[in-house]
Amino acid sequence: MGIIIYHIVCKNLKQEDRVVSCVCLTIYPVIFLFTIIAVSFHIQTLLGDLYGKTFNSASCTPIGYISYILLNMFYWAFINQALFRLCRISYSRYQYLQSFWFYISLSLIELVFSIIVLSPLLFWHAIVYLTEDFYCYVKFTHTRGILWLAFGIYGIPLSVLSLIYLRIVIFLRRQPKNLAVIVQQKQQRDLVVFQRILVTIGILVILGIAPIIFLIMAQITGEDYFLAFRLIWPFISLTMIGSSLALLLFTPQLKHMILEILHRTQIVPFDSAAVNSVEQQRVTTRV
Repeated sequence: MGIIIYHIVCKNLKQEDRVVSCVCLTIYPVIFLFTIIAVSFHIQTLLGDLYGKTFNSASCTPIGYISYILLNMFYWAFINQALFRLCRISYSRYQYLQSFWFYISLSLIELVFSIIVLSPLLFWHAIVYLTEDFYCYVKFTHTRGILWLAFGIYGIPLSVLSLIYLRIVIFLRRQPKNLAVIVQQKQQRDLVVFQRILVTIGILVILGIAPIIFLIMAQITGEDYFLAFRLIWPFISLTMIGSSLALLLFTPQLKHMILEILHRTQIVPFDSAAVNSVEQQRVTTRV
């Protein structure tokens, strides 16, 4: 994250690189904060199992609520990447849709939107203290809360992403065949990047199958499986790790930044054999 901030502030980046860096900058803090909350949950579970401590304090419910907001913002950050590609392909005439500050403002709007969309969980008292896991979350038996989470965190972002992809495909098919080669290459490059975003989102959805299974089990049995949340967290961890790596591999600008830093800090090893060879040549020349 520090590398991205340095390149945005100190480097004379092109507009496209600045926007892509900005979008990445919104993803990594979300992952970092969500990881802190997840680690605190694991510590509470461990202390509860070993020493029987309880953590049902006044901050329990807000922390659970914030974790859902961060998870929602995580998906919206990928939507911003897709939106940027859409604007470059379909709305290239509107430069303000490709500006740095537009996506900064959009991220703030999405944060407020996530808070509003997930606020019914607080009014329904859906986030409760889990006595077997020692932190606050929505139980699988709370059908209304779980379905609302699925709609807010997965349903809305995936629907928006599908509409963006559909708009890009329709636009490219309607393009005349006599476009300049440079324009066609640019559009195809953006489409490839967008397809990579779709692959990343697809992986995230696949990793979300485990909660769906536990939801079905809870609706059938009428109670939560006692290891449900402990089995879900490894899937969430894999999601965060996989998305971070995919973001690095699939984003050329970010990949270039990392390689540039590694290239600058690379230490050239001292080749003693080469030095000895040069010295021998000097001695031979003198003789």
